[in-house]
Amino acid sequence: MQDVPRLRPGQAADLKPIAALEQLAAVAPWTLSQFAGLVVKPATHSLVLEGDNALLGFALFQRVLDEATLLNIAVRPDAQGRGLGRRLLQGVIDCLTEQGVGRLLLEVREGNSVALGLYRKLGFTEDGMRRDYYPGSHPGSYPNKNGRENAVLMSLTLESR
Repeated sequence: MQDVPRLRPGQAADLKPIAALEQLAAVAPWTLSQFAGLVVKPATHSLVLEGDNALLGFALFQRVLDEATLLNIAVRPDAQGRGLGRRLLQGVIDCLTEQGVGRLLLEVREGNSVALGLYRKLGFTEDGMRRDYYPGSHPGSYPNKNGRENAVLMSLTLESR
């Protein structure tokens, strides 16, 4: 029997499991030192999703005044397709809305159609594109001649929610 996944604020003890999950889930994963460098900043926050006695996903976001940026979000590959990414992102949105943040920004690989679909379903709009932003490419995408992939810039207004 599976546990009901539980969403909670991240803590220092989550750094190594987050970095390990990132290695499994990302095309160009962040390192443990990259995560550690971010979480020491007071404006950086994280949420983790636990279930089945394991870390199933995480979201890392940074607040600056009345805006926030989703820095990283991932769900363990064997737990994908269960709505956990949506639950994590909704947790971030709820947290920021409670804090009075007006807008959430993010960037996503142009070839990551699953993530793009989730963001659109939750009301994010496309604001622009960063050419050749990401190294490597998402499965199913078409990287440019340099082997890099564009980033789609998106935002969600939180004030009216």
